[in-house]
Amino acid sequence: MDSQSHSSAQAQPGRKEPGPYTVTVYLAAPGTPVRDEKGHGHSSSAGHAYFMISDGEHKNGYGFSPIKTGVIGAGHVVRDEYKTYQNPSYSYTLEITKEQHEKLKEYGEAGVRGDDSRFGLYYNGFSNSCIDYVWGGLRDAGLRPKLEKPDPSFDGTIKVLPNIDALKSIPKPFPDSKLNSSHENPLPKNQGPLQKLLTEVEGEPGRGQASALSRESQQLFDRMRSDLPANVTDGQVMSAMVAARESGIHQLQQVRDVVLHEEKIFVMGTTPGFRAMIDLNQPQQSIEEGLARSQQIDARVAEQTRQETQQREAATQTAGGPQMG
Repeated sequence: MDSQSHSSAQAQPGRKEPGPYTVTVYLAAPGTPVRDEKGHGHSSSAGHAYFMISDGEHKNGYGFSPIKTGVIGAGHVVRDEYKTYQNPSYSYTLEITKEQHEKLKEYGEAGVRGDDSRFGLYYNGFSNSCIDYVWGGLRDAGLRPKLEKPDPSFDGTIKVLPNIDALKSIPKPFPDSKLNSSHENPLPKNQGPLQKLLTEVEGEPGRGQASALSRESQQLFDRMRSDLPANVTDGQVMSAMVAARESGIHQLQQVRDVVLHEEKIFVMGTTPGFRAMIDLNQPQQSIEEGLARSQQIDARVAEQTRQETQQREAATQTAGGPQMG
């Protein structure tokens, strides 16, 4: 296929035709500086993925993130983050067709409007993150990676930078286009220990190894995250959520209070005796360990519910006495 880069030669005199069309995917490492239009700044805690499309004249950028900082919670699609993230570690540009450009624009604008029919807007750092969002848009436009094991629903890796190889494997719509390019910047210098861990590419776990929280667990986590101060880490909130579930508090309506007192998190249930406590001065499980433990509790609760249902059905049949066939 010939590149659209030369399509302007066929344009009518005095009239500039749109194009060429491109998409650029940005991968910002943890610790990347972020500056808004007013100069206010912070650094990205876990890294970020987002994309920008261009029709040769206008640019539109889209990225997905939680509304409130955290692993889980309500999310939104943010415009033009290519302007605010400073020197992202990697960017990858492909020349694309007009139809692919329009698909990506429709996908991005739907999210900006709050329309979740194209992509769910509830953020989950392990199963519905900025990375999932970018790959969802690329997939909509027919830009799929060429993997060793074909996966039509591929949504990337959990960490940001390990997605580089998958991006490079996408078949180029215009293989000979000079617009196809990549760019790398040095990693941020002031990364903390957690940010360095999240940057590492080696040992990147697959999507199947990171279990998403159940809906009930997500709601519990959100409630505790909103009730606790910002200096309590997401990992500590996860530990408190798991402790609450282990004490019998499984649903949002079962929570009465979540309190931080003398470096301890207390979760009080609406049922007397249902409460949990974790000491922040003691080592806490990692977020990954908390996810695994929460999944185990989900399985146990589901099995208990199944057994109780069977017992009720058996009791109903017994109470009804023998029935004629």
